[in-house]
This record gives sequence, structure tokens and C-alpha cells, in this order.
Amino acid sequence: MLGAIIGDIIGSRFEWHNHRDKHFERFTEACRMTDDSIMTLVVAKALMETKKTCQMQHSIFQKNKEEIIMKMQFWSKTTTGKWAAGLTLAFIVLMAIKMVGLGAAIRLPLPTPALALMGLVGFIMGLIAIIKYKDRALLTLLSIPVGLVIILWTLAEIAFPH
Repeated sequence: MLGAIIGDIIGSRFEWHNHRDKHFERFTEACRMTDDSIMTLVVAKALMETKKTCQMQHSIFQKNKEEIIMKMQFWSKTTTGKWAAGLTLAFIVLMAIKMVGLGAAIRLPLPTPALALMGLVGFIMGLIAIIKYKDRALLTLLSIPVGLVIILWTLAEIAFPH
């Protein structure tokens, strides 16, 4: 960047008058900073400040890395979160079995609305675990998008019956 600024200052006297000869005096009284020089300095300043910010954020993350990783959980510690995860996983597995066609071979006795109700209860339990108990376990959080899909699917079935 320093080279860009120096080159811009040296070439400033030729900015509006092209000079094709390679032999000329480098610094003269006519040389000055241009808007390009200023913009280069602004970009350099922004890069230095960004680097400081990134280094600071990286050091904060490094200090708290183990704590952050330890707080991430796969399975919930709350009973409500465990119910939400269990019902959601059961819904996913049973719907997958029905969709692949194994439902007929296994003689799955649960109709699709019953499975949807199971997923919906998992969704409600997940909301309670997240809002009331501040549960952030991965499987508890999974109940939310699954429940939203069930709700949208049910609304679509009502709005556009076959």
C-alpha cells in the first residue's frame, strides 16, 4: 500500500496529462496527494483496525473455547427437553418408515395425523424447555423446525385438500 501511495503521488502531475516516457524526475513541486492516495490510507486504516478487532475476538474465543464447547449439549438435562427430543425423534423415525414404504411391511398402526400430533407435542414441549428452562440442547432445538414443518404441512392440507 505504501508503494501505491508513493506511485500515486509521483504520478499525480501526470493524472490529466499522459506521459509515456519512462525517464522523468520522481518528486517535483507539482507532485501532490490525490483522492486515490487518501482512499488508500483509509483502506489501510480500516484493515489495521479490523485486524485488531479480529485478534481481540479470536483471543476472547480462545479464552472461552472450552466453556463454549462444554455448554453445547446434544441431549437435554431437563425432563421437558428430553420429552421434546424423544417425541421429535420418534416422529422423524416413524415418518421415515412410513415414507419409505416399510410401514406396510412392518404394519405400523399409527396413522399420519397421530404421528403429526406426536411431533406437535414435541414442538410444544421444546418451546417450553427453551423459553422456561433456557434449554439449548441440540435435540431440544431440533423440535422447533420439525414442529414448524408439521404446522405448515397441516395448514397446507387444510387449505388444499386432495
